[in-house]
Amino acid sequence: YIAEALRRGFTVEQIHEWSQIDRFFLTKIENIVRYETIIRDHIGDIEVLRKAKKMGFSDAAIAKLWKRSERDIYEMRKQAGILPVYKMVDTCAAEFASETPYYYSTYEEENESAVTARESV
Repeated sequence: YIAEALRRGFTVEQIHEWSQIDRFFLTKIENIVRYETIIRDHIGDIEVLRKAKKMGFSDAAIAKLWKRSERDIYEMRKQAGILPVYKMVDTCAAEFASETPYYYSTYEEENESAVTARESV
């Protein structure tokens, strides 16, 4: 609802007054909504695709903005080398090494996940 309100022209200040959501978070959402326009205006642009993935846009969302299939976006990403890497969640606040590390995927450079012979889920 917040993103849609921004798309319809409501300001961060108006939404803050109505919702009391911190302006910091509303501004983050506003940046994402603004980038939707850039994505829509630059169909097929690999650098725009790369930044969109770093910002957290799904292949499905990009496909909708570019009027293409999700599979087309996946293939375009794969061909351009825009692939997820895995970062470790610091569940122990760096006090000691975790016995069972948790990972999240992101579209950055460094992969913190090491492939082992152990069974994984």
